[in-house]
Formats: sequence, C-alpha cells, structure tokens
Amino acid sequence: MAARWTATARPVSDVFAWVLVLAACAQAPEPAPVAETRQPPADLVLVLINGMRADQPGIPGPAAAFFATLGRPAAVSYDRAITQSVNSYASVVSLLTGRYPTAIPLCSWGLGATVAPWCVAIPEAAPTLPEVLGVYGYDTALIDVSSGMREHDFLVSEFGSAYTFADDAATWWSAHEAHPRLLVYLSDLTLPLAAAVPAARATGGDLAATLQAAYSTRLSSEASAVKTLLDRALSPGPRPAWAFVTSAHGLVLGETTGTPSLPVDPVQHDVILERTIHVPLAIYSSARSEPRRESAVVELLDLAPTFCRLGNAMPPAGLYGRELLSTKPDPTRIAYAEFGDMIAARSASHLLLARLWKHGGSTLDPEITERLLTAPPSSSSFSLHNVETDPMQTTERLLTEPAEALRLYQHMVEVRQGAGAPPDRGLTTEQVKALRETGALNYF
Repeated sequence: MAARWTATARPVSDVFAWVLVLAACAQAPEPAPVAETRQPPADLVLVLINGMRADQPGIPGPAAAFFATLGRPAAVSYDRAITQSVNSYASVVSLLTGRYPTAIPLCSWGLGATVAPWCVAIPEAAPTLPEVLGVYGYDTALIDVSSGMREHDFLVSEFGSAYTFADDAATWWSAHEAHPRLLVYLSDLTLPLAAAVPAARATGGDLAATLQAAYSTRLSSEASAVKTLLDRALSPGPRPAWAFVTSAHGLVLGETTGTPSLPVDPVQHDVILERTIHVPLAIYSSARSEPRRESAVVELLDLAPTFCRLGNAMPPAGLYGRELLSTKPDPTRIAYAEFGDMIAARSASHLLLARLWKHGGSTLDPEITERLLTAPPSSSSFSLHNVETDPMQTTERLLTEPAEALRLYQHMVEVRQGAGAPPDRGLTTEQVKALRETGALNYF
C-alpha cells in the first residue's frame, strides 16, 4: 500500500560522517556494557500509546487489561518506568535520542502556530535511533495513527517512510523483510474533555467516571490494533524480533492538582504528577523466555542504548540511558522529568516535585537551574509524596522525611548541571519572544 504521506531521511553519507565523529568522542557516563558474542541485528518495534498510564500499585486497571488483550507474556515488564516529559513531542524525541529534553535542547509548539520556535528542530549533534540504525542497514518507518507528528516534519524526516494508518504497519513490515527493520507505532489517547464537561453538567453525571470510562474504552480499542501488529512482527522471520510497548506520558485526564478527584472543570495544562510520568513498559521477544518483572526505577531514556545493542549499532556519544536487557536495574536509581518551570525526581517510593515559579518559564532557561540551587528542598517550592502508599499525592511528607527530600533534590541538581543541563548561554530576548509568540509547549 502506498504511503499516505512520506518523508526522506537525511542522506546516509552525512549521517555516517557524524556517527564516525561521535564514536570518536568521549562516551556518555555509565556506558552500557557490550556483549562479547553478538546476535544478528534484530527487527525492532516501538509502540507508544501516549496517555496510557501505569495502574495504581497493586490495583489492576485499564493498563493491565490492555496488556492482557495482547495475548502474550512479556519477556520483561517494568513496574516503575518513568518518562522524561509530559509533553508528547519532547518525550518522544527524548527517548529516540537518549537525552533529556533540555539537553538536546528541545521544545514543542502548538499546532495552531504558523512558525516553529527556534528550539523545535533536532540538532545534528543529537542523532535519533532511526538515523543511527539506518547507518547500519536498517529500514525505518513511523506509523503515526494519531497524526500528531505531521506538523513536525523534522521528526518525520528522521524515518525512511511514514504513514498515518494502522493497517500500513503490516504492509510495510512485509515489504521490508530483506533488511533489519525499525518500526515506531505512535498513537494518542486524547480524551474529549471539551464535550465531556458540558455533558456532565447537563446530566448531573460524574465527570471523573465519564472520563475514566472514555479512557478505558480508548485503551481497549488501541490494544486490538497493537495485538495485530505484534502478532505480525513477532512471528517467525529471518531474524530475532523485539517489541517495546510503552507511552510517552500518562497525561490523559487533564489533571491540574494532586487531589483524589478531578476538578469540576478539568484544565488541559501539562502538569507533572506522578501518574502523568509513570508509564507502563513491557518488552516482548520472538524467542521463548521466562517472563520476569522488574521493580526498580528505569527511564525511557534507556530505550535508545537498548535498541542500539539489539541492532549491533555503536551508541553515539551523548546517550545517558542505561541498556536494559544485559544489565540488572539499580534498585536505588532515581528518575528525572521536567516541563516548564517544574522538575521531578522519582525514587522507588517517593516523588519530589519542584515548582520554581518562574512566570513564563521554560526548562530551557538556565535561570530554572539557578532557582533550583537557591531554593532549599524544605521550601514551599517543593512537595514530597510517598507515591507507593499515596498514589493520589494527598499527604505532604516534606517535613517528616527530610532525608529523602534531600536525596531527590541532590539528584535534580546533578541532572540539571550535568546530563540534563540547558544550553550554556541563557535565552536571548529574541528567543524568549519567539517562544511566547509561537506557543511553545515547554513554555509557560
């Protein structure tokens, strides 16, 4: 079937040139170990159902039903996978480059804008997975059934082909059997808040229940399409195959507070809550293996080095994730997420959120780091919750658990001054003006 819309990737010669340069550079901190015996390059599928969130601890919910519908056991399931942004575009590009959004640097922009802000383009120094694997002979495709990325041609152009219909996934997969394949399947669970609010008012219905029902229905529908894709991709073929199923973020119900119930009028601002950055992550293999669960914290940044290993590709310098399949997750690890003037650090049990109150603030602005350094973790700029026992974040623990708050705060500082540091120079007046006028979505 012909592509509904296609884009041409960067010339392979250009990509190969900078891959050689990057390979000669210093490696990123904690490089993933390389297996001594390499398997053939694997076929790879990445499924992103944006808006799908992890179920509450110990309570099977819509996510559990979604994975049950897939009809196959995962080789590995991760209970505490954390995304790096609540913005779809920033999160997707972050996991495709293995870098924190601010370090790229990267922002998104409103679909109504006519001119992209300066921080939208993906720099040459931040190679994406389709570019890197393309150098190693991979055919690559983006199946964007939500059509949310079509406004971002610079992302689409990272892939060899791009489509907007789920049925095209199987067609493309069969047509490219001769070479190793990377297929990214992207969908979105955006709920009809504009219609749900007046409907609930008119009928006196429970708005939260209405949205939860809509969420479960949408997720169930997505599961059927993903099952069809996995059944095809993981069937016996010319090479090993792996599929990774996750979400770029869990922001789906429009929360703006940590209260147990939704506000009467949900506002669709991007806000960091634990349930908006805690996403499911399951890895499937065409080979038989004993299913296992991992409870340690992992980041979606870890997907980039993992894909490089499975594709026998040299990870470019600058990847800060940790390869998932050949290393045991660290039970003491802390994950990091950011958006606007907010920074979050998530341990195995707690979430520390810093709201640094910079009106019109962007994570790209070095002033956010300055404010972080001058605000003690006991100040009103921070909140701490045990999200394992209090997933709705109703009980503040900042004063009762200062040691945990300090540990998470120190990780925030470490990332903001290291792997997730913003550009060396502050934003110029022109850059700030462009962010405001073009509706950049990493900007308040």
